[in-house]
Amino acid sequence: MFLTRFLQGCSSSSSAPALCRTASLRFAAMVFRRFVEIGRVALINYGPQHGKLVVIVDVIDQNRALIDSPDMTRTQINFKRLSLTDITIPDLSRTPSKKVLKEAYASAEVDQKWASSAWGKKLAVRAKRASLNDFDRFKVMVARVKRSSIVRRELGKLRREKA
Repeated sequence: MFLTRFLQGCSSSSSAPALCRTASLRFAAMVFRRFVEIGRVALINYGPQHGKLVVIVDVIDQNRALIDSPDMTRTQINFKRLSLTDITIPDLSRTPSKKVLKEAYASAEVDQKWASSAWGKKLAVRAKRASLNDFDRFKVMVARVKRSSIVRRELGKLRREKA
């Protein structure tokens, strides 16, 4: 509505054609890349199943989806509790049986794609660091100090060579 009125105003006024062209291009570009669709893999971001990968198997209404995963029972969840990923399972019908879902999940290699994505790697590192004990944290700290001293030493050599 706003865009239509704005562009009609642009066509009638010749004072700012460049502004109108820029605005129409900006509004024409798609903002979102991930859409709620059947077969979209999502990450649960809140609740008792926090951090679990699930597949959207049906859309109930504008607020809720029916989700399923090979190792959980089918349930409904609010969209606010889902974070959509770039991973999709192609050619998945609405409300597939558990057997069909497991086969499609395995053939799409969802777990491997998730483990190789930057988001999945970041969450894996976060989980690994959370599971460290005191001595492991101490070893990480010592390794970080050693690495920074080596970097500092090499940087000093480069500065002396340049000067």
